Amino acid sequence: MEEDKRNNKEQVVRALVMSQQRILSLAVQCPYKAEIYPGWTIIEVINHLCGWDELAIQMLHQLNGNAARQIEKIESLDSFNAKSVASKKDLGLSACVDSYVENRKNLVFLAGNIATDLLIKKIEYPWGGDGSMLAVLNIWVEHEDQHRSDIFDKCKGKQK
Repeated sequence: MEEDKRNNKEQVVRALVMSQQRILSLAVQCPYKAEIYPGWTIIEVINHLCGWDELAIQMLHQLNGNAARQIEKIESLDSFNAKSVASKKDLGLSACVDSYVENRKNLVFLAGNIATDLLIKKIEYPWGGDGSMLAVLNIWVEHEDQHRSDIFDKCKGKQK
């Protein structure tokens, strides 16, 4: 049983790395100003993903007892998304990608090194509801894959 949990942890850590690689491989092919969603170019999508990685990093620190401060409750996902995108609005594409890559490295490191018992422990999510951090990380991968699909659909045939 413990081995299955460890394998799931290792699988999700690998999936986090792979999903980011898929996003970045598309991002470099997508025109800088191509609109992926209304009002969002590839920069905003990357900043959005980076914001969720930052939250996951905070959640892992909190789980591990290393949180500098309590995580704020998220009243609205749309509001959280807008705030995370706006917080990086002055960054160019290169700086956005650098931030995204650095945050993901931190996330992968923390997720890979946290005790499995903590990763599967039931917690309350900042956006409401509960579950495990392992479930959150699996959701991150699915979320990122959905964005990858949308980026592909919007940018195919419009490569730089």
